[in-house]
Amino acid sequence: MTGMQVLVHENLADTPSAAAASGYVAYNQLDAKYLSDPNVSYANIFERTVQQTALFAEVSYDISDQFTLRVGSRWSEYKRDTSDAFYYPFKLDESENTRSKVDDSIHKVALQYQIDDDRMVYALYSQGFRLGGQNGPRAAASGFVNRTYESDTLDNYELGIKSQWFDNRLQVNSQLFHMVWSDYQTNISGDDNWYDHGTVNAGDAEVTGLELDIALQASENLKIKANVFFARSEFKDSIVDDIEAGMRMPNSPKYKGWLSINYDIPDLFGGDAWVYFETSYQAESWNEIYNIPGKDDDDDNDGDNDGVTEGLSKPYSVSSLSFGVDMPNDLSVTLLLDNVFDKATSTYVSTGNNDDADAFGDSRWHNTQSFERPRTFWVTLRKDF
Repeated sequence: MTGMQVLVHENLADTPSAAAASGYVAYNQLDAKYLSDPNVSYANIFERTVQQTALFAEVSYDISDQFTLRVGSRWSEYKRDTSDAFYYPFKLDESENTRSKVDDSIHKVALQYQIDDDRMVYALYSQGFRLGGQNGPRAAASGFVNRTYESDTLDNYELGIKSQWFDNRLQVNSQLFHMVWSDYQTNISGDDNWYDHGTVNAGDAEVTGLELDIALQASENLKIKANVFFARSEFKDSIVDDIEAGMRMPNSPKYKGWLSINYDIPDLFGGDAWVYFETSYQAESWNEIYNIPGKDDDDDNDGDNDGVTEGLSKPYSVSSLSFGVDMPNDLSVTLLLDNVFDKATSTYVSTGNNDDADAFGDSRWHNTQSFERPRTFWVTLRKDF
């Protein structure tokens, strides 16, 4: 085979790395390509300039002593000049220069009712959007994605309360929300060509949830804060291969929570000391859309998937503890203990290398996980001048 050379080292040891290397040679030749120039592989030079112009305004009107109406709008215009050049030996060099202009308006309406000086309730409607854009010309030419994708929009409906109780020692804020995405943007990738990837509009999606924030000044020196979040997300359409109507959205746990405790210790070691502890918990979530179809099964609705778990990030929690002293001479000392309970907490699961892992017989690269740092101790000295 002219134009191709294979070099084999005769003294390769019988190790997993050597097996993987030889396995790669065999695997790669199943789909061998012949380069027109062995010194050139692939280059993509991408340049973009964006000019944004915006006009926005918000007004409020006191309907009565207790009711206040707020209305706001924002108009934005985006001008983009894009240059995209490709150099690739399997095909002719390609380049493309485009100029585009898009504008959109978003609005907000809020009605607030002041119960008394310490408590108020409100209803809010607000909008948002993410700018559309272009996919790569090669992926578009293959028919995998359209050349362009549209902006997606978000309509947010919210009912909430903000309140203080017991001479402001207890603060309770809560929001009930319902968000509707239209033309939801998501990234997809194909299996046939390495360049088959891009962004598409995947129809509509909805998220409904409740968030609660609590802050308690339990004593002069003790303060406790907590946050809990519950949400139910789902796609409403099935117009993209990896998305099914009723499927949970990625990176959207059904619930999560956070707790912190701070205790001040005055007149310790000649300064003011404090102890701080915090911990957080998050239910399981899917990290990528392509892992979810046909696998999202939570029959008992406990936030844990009951079916196939490939590509599923399991529930996790992480805690930290710190102690500090602020001295009167502007010197401070802080001791910090991260991951107090030394948990092997995985926050992300990637299945991108699963096919290669199976082909090479190396399970280490199957469902690779991103872990929190193990228990770590820090000492910080700070001096202000």
